[in-house]
Amino acid sequence: MLHAVKREAVSKEEWDAFAEASDEAWLWHLYDSQAMLATWRGRKDASFGVRDGKGVLVAIVPLKEVKAVKWGLTLACKMESMGGPAIANGIGKSHREKILKVIRAHLFELAKQNGAFEVNLMLSPMAPAYRGERCPRVNPLLDLGCENTLTQTWVVDLRQSEKEIWEKYSKECRRKIKKASSEESVVEILRKKDSALEQYYPMHLVTYKRTGATPHPKKYFDHIWEMFLPEGRAIFGSSGNSVGLEIDGVVIAQSM
Repeated sequence: MLHAVKREAVSKEEWDAFAEASDEAWLWHLYDSQAMLATWRGRKDASFGVRDGKGVLVAIVPLKEVKAVKWGLTLACKMESMGGPAIANGIGKSHREKILKVIRAHLFELAKQNGAFEVNLMLSPMAPAYRGERCPRVNPLLDLGCENTLTQTWVVDLRQSEKEIWEKYSKECRRKIKKASSEESVVEILRKKDSALEQYYPMHLVTYKRTGATPHPKKYFDHIWEMFLPEGRAIFGSSGNSVGLEIDGVVIAQSM
């Protein structure tokens, strides 16, 4: 019989092995990512997995309880999943529908327990099942009864030639690259945590202030350093007067 289990009831090794094997999972599904994302303001981990009657893990769902708090009072609560459900490869249509039914029921139960007014699920555009020619024509989350809300993610296929990649950049982007290329710069991988975060975090604060977004706590980046660097999933580096952060080889922030 299919049943939901808390993330804490699954070992890190089993959880991550599943995430690595499932085409519907990506970086945000990993075990340590849940603790990392829980450092964001008002967030508490509520991730869970689904086991079958034999105890085999057949799905994982990264999930956060997100509360808006002011003056010590909870103004609103919602459940949010960055990555959405990831189901094991090779699952048949009938069995998949049963798994989704269990996931949906557990999501509603958690929402009820926490007084959440909505449940938001977001699929990762970098998960193998959702990119390139494999990208589904219909939003898979519709099978969970979700409303269809589509967004766009700009992705560059680095397997293309340098010319093909260059032509897809905007005019302004090409101008900035040419300017940076004409200046002398030294790329350095930062290996000391304190010095790396001293360079990166102020840049993060300035960037988020400029865009009006709420900055992430420094503890979030501490988690990246302590949990992702040892496994080769992240790199802190600097180049001239710019500092960048890469996760799984993907630059997610930089300052020129």
